This record gives sequence, C-alpha cells and structure tokens, in this order.
Amino acid sequence: MFGGQQFISGSVQCAPNDLFLLLTDGLIEVANAKDEEFGMAGVKAVMSVHASGPPSTMLQAVLDATNSHGPATDDRSLLFVQCLRTT
Repeated sequence: MFGGQQFISGSVQCAPNDLFLLLTDGLIEVANAKDEEFGMAGVKAVMSVHASGPPSTMLQAVLDATNSHGPATDDRSLLFVQCLRTT
C-alpha cells in the first residue's frame, strides 16, 4: 500500500487497566475560530478528566470536546486499547 516506506515495529509493556489511544490527525487538527488547533494537549486534558471512567465515556468525551472546539475538516478516527491483564 505504501511502496518504498519503511516502518518500525516494537513492543510496549503494559499493566492491567493501562489504556492506549491511537488517533488520526483529523482529530488534533480541529481548529477553533482563532485558528487554534485542539492538539494533543486537548486530548490529554479530556482523557485526564475521564480517566476513571470506561473507555466508551472517554471516547465520547474526546469527540464532544473536538466538536465543541471547532468544525472537523478531516476524518477523525479513534481506537482505544485497554490492557486487561498481563501474561
């Protein structure tokens, strides 16, 4: 699909209940009327507020916050991965 590109793979250690968020740039690039992007700082702020709740609530909170911040001009994709146990 991406001819000539090189990708690096690796592994990450996680503990039970660790949560990983994979997202597309369309989410962090949502800009408000002052042309200020939502950014990773916005995502982290929302996640911090909702850290004790279920991932589904956090996902909806991130989408709601970006919708309130400004109009989406690109696709917005989120994938939460939660570590339930270690082996």
